[in-house]
Amino acid sequence: MFKIAYFPIREINFSGWLVRIAETVYQWQARAEQRYRLVEMSNHELNDIGLDRAQVLAEAGKPFWRA
Repeated sequence: MFKIAYFPIREINFSGWLVRIAETVYQWQARAEQRYRLVEMSNHELNDIGLDRAQVLAEAGKPFWRA
């Protein structure tokens, strides 16, 4: 039959788990903010950093959880 894995609750490192969740949410928020800022830049500013409007729109179209 099937063997059920047993993970005692006391063996789970909740503090590490919560830190990883917080870091992930922070990364998502930072990524969304960066994409928003890119869209707001002028073509001249984008040219200065080596991007064009099409590249920025492609990046901005990605969901926040995608790198």
